[in-house]
Amino acid sequence: MADKRAFMMLDTFGEERCNLSESMELMKIRSVVCLPLISRSKMRGLIYLDSLEEPNGFRNEDLSLLTALSAPAALAIENALLYSEGQEGPLN
Repeated sequence: MADKRAFMMLDTFGEERCNLSESMELMKIRSVVCLPLISRSKMRGLIYLDSLEEPNGFRNEDLSLLTALSAPAALAIENALLYSEGQEGPLN
């Protein structure tokens, strides 16, 4: 996720270029979707979904929906961080 873009892999077993982590191989993860949560040009979190059942566990529509949800989620995280910074005081 170094380039901060959404990523979808429909069949991890069929991807020759893919270098899966050992845990992904052990869990037999077949398809993956990752979306960065970006606010103020900083990555604040990540939405990660995987499918164990079969390849092609996600569709382009799923990616579109998750992309629509990622901006409000990133903003909520940013607001929570700003709020927590404002709440820090001598007792925290």
